Amino acid sequence: MKYLKIDNGAAYFRDEDSNYTSIEKITKEDLMELINRVVDDTVCFEMDDFEEKIIQNPAHKIIYSNLYKKFLSLLSDGNRFKDESKSIYLDAKIKYNIN
Repeated sequence: MKYLKIDNGAAYFRDEDSNYTSIEKITKEDLMELINRVVDDTVCFEMDDFEEKIIQNPAHKIIYSNLYKKFLSLLSDGNRFKDESKSIYLDAKIKYNIN
């Protein structure tokens, strides 16, 4: 499923309701939801390749470029990220008896 897309010179992200929303309206909650989807093995996270000349809006260009690079990095380093996340929270999980 495509979570970041470029259409008609503008950039969009898929929100939690599976609607495409203009990328300049992204919130920190939206970002956390997208990150969760990037690292979820059961989700096929797809995004349009960043091509600077296609996105017309300068703000969209900056936001999309940065998100694209970060998500691409997370996708390629997903296992390392998951392992680090598990180890960071291991003490808390043990302390509070969380499985």
